[in-house]
Amino acid sequence: MSQLQQNKTAFFIAIFFYIFLTACGTLKKEKTLNSDNLTVSYRSFNRLGPDYQAITPNHPASISAKEIESHLRALDYKPFKTRSKSGPVFSKDQIQEVSRLLTKGLNRAASNKFLHFELKTPKGKTEGDAFVADNYIHWRIWKINGIDYSNDPLGIRKKTWRLIPKPAGHRYFISSSSAGQKKKQNWIVAEYDISKYKLKRKYNVKAKRKVSTKHSQKTLSQPIETKSLQNSNKLNESIKEKLILLKQLFDQGLINQDEYNKKKKEVMERF
Repeated sequence: MSQLQQNKTAFFIAIFFYIFLTACGTLKKEKTLNSDNLTVSYRSFNRLGPDYQAITPNHPASISAKEIESHLRALDYKPFKTRSKSGPVFSKDQIQEVSRLLTKGLNRAASNKFLHFELKTPKGKTEGDAFVADNYIHWRIWKINGIDYSNDPLGIRKKTWRLIPKPAGHRYFISSSSAGQKKKQNWIVAEYDISKYKLKRKYNVKAKRKVSTKHSQKTLSQPIETKSLQNSNKLNESIKEKLILLKQLFDQGLINQDEYNKKKKEVMERF
């Protein structure tokens, strides 16, 4: 009996060490990357929700630190404040620290994982996600210098900031899961190689200025009635979208009856 118990004990110990070593191997493969101010971790693509169904990840990626640096330099944002100016998401010093770990993380990422980064800055935490899908690099930013992203078209929550798409191969991610905010203004989809746009971007700016000067008289001669009609149509579409989103929030129980009536009244008064 004693011998049997010893065999059982040895068996369970062996199972324990097998599970432990297997877990250690998994953690080693997808460990958290750290530097003085930065933490980069792996997260499951399932956390993207319905938006995950619209993309095809390309992990592990094959990308250089220089390419990541170019993308980080191109990320700008602008606060939703009167007369506010746009600015870089990352400073020059931060770019060097962030690019090194993100490059390592993307090149080692499993096919079902994306990167989540948290950077400590003197003004507060900057936080976001990075991954490669459909041969594009995706940058989804949640917080900049301690300020969370918010762009509520109904004004229930205060708007904070939005990312600024550049002519250099940038666009907003188009969500299929949001009726009121299909363009995710905190989610930039960028072409893999954006360095080729540097000269072209300068040329486009000059070209636009020349065309604007040349045809300024034609623009001024456009009938006022036509412009007024266009502005009216845009206003009607905006109000319609807000009312649809407001009804969805009420139906889903995210706002109560009083909040619904109050916001609906405000929207209609603008009309």
